[in-house]
Amino acid sequence: MKKRTPLRLDIKVLTALLVIFCCIKAAFAAYTDVYMKTPDYAFARIMEAASRGDVDTVSDAADEKAIIGQLFDSLINRKDSSAATLPLVKLSWEPLKQEAIENGQILITGQIAADTASPVYSNAKTTIDRRLKALGFPVPSAGWHYISASWGRQTEPGHAEITAVFYNDALKSSVPCTFTLERKASREWNITGITNAVTLLTAVETAYQKELAVQNEPIQKQIDDTILIRDVSSRLIHTAEGGQTFLRITYTPELKAKRENITEIKGQYELRRTSDKAVLYTAPIRLSLSSAKQTHVSQFLLNPFIPSQYTLIKRSDLDGTKSTLHITSVLQTDGTSWILSDTLSPSDTAQP
Repeated sequence: MKKRTPLRLDIKVLTALLVIFCCIKAAFAAYTDVYMKTPDYAFARIMEAASRGDVDTVSDAADEKAIIGQLFDSLINRKDSSAATLPLVKLSWEPLKQEAIENGQILITGQIAADTASPVYSNAKTTIDRRLKALGFPVPSAGWHYISASWGRQTEPGHAEITAVFYNDALKSSVPCTFTLERKASREWNITGITNAVTLLTAVETAYQKELAVQNEPIQKQIDDTILIRDVSSRLIHTAEGGQTFLRITYTPELKAKRENITEIKGQYELRRTSDKAVLYTAPIRLSLSSAKQTHVSQFLLNPFIPSQYTLIKRSDLDGTKSTLHITSVLQTDGTSWILSDTLSPSDTAQP
């Protein structure tokens, strides 16, 4: 009978196993003592909670009211620049702000909990969409999905920023959003707001206009083959008598089609601030067909009782602004009409 040889572990093998064990222990310690205390870990947990429908965890760790409030304030400032400087104007928007916060929280809760079929959610979404359209910002309020996030950056002790990317179904585009986080305990970070709501709104509007241009492309081609607008400019006219202020617009239309085939051409004038693309003034214009290729002038009397127009009245010039005149519709003598849509089609925005 063959004698058994006792199993002997080589000292090198034991040493290697010990090193591996120590590395695993050190890695676990680093994970619990370092990574789990970072804003990155906290943000990832919040996004994971949202993906599994944990409304309570998200609500406890993210200040939804502050975020919605920031977005509303920036949206109002884009619509009415006087809201940032005139307390009474700002106060007049307060009821709508509270309404936006309440409905925004309903939308966030409904989308996290996958409860978008309830009447409460539908009413909140309808109200928000209607308000956004009235403010000249008809972007989709739903259909947003979290994609990824960059590494966090500490801005000061106990404060950090993380940029996340969200995809929207209707826009068919991804938009970055930078969140602010604040340390609440040794291992807890909460989302307290966003760094620059204006930048976010501009990015969303850019994506919206891009998708809208794709939708309007066939009609836009027909319009471009009919008329071209050149040399659009604007200036303020302050009259000494009566103290009135006019916004005077000059432009040159160039008809490419036969004039006798055109019944009516309408356009939309916009004056935007170049820094954030906020609309300072907008008005419809019906173009005259009597003198194509000649400079046309349109003039609008500014109303001092409208805060946004009062802000323009107080200016001495229009430096830092850009004027555009877009053709929105063409009606031909045979009844054919080409009309650009100013909102995405319902089929594109119906997704929750």
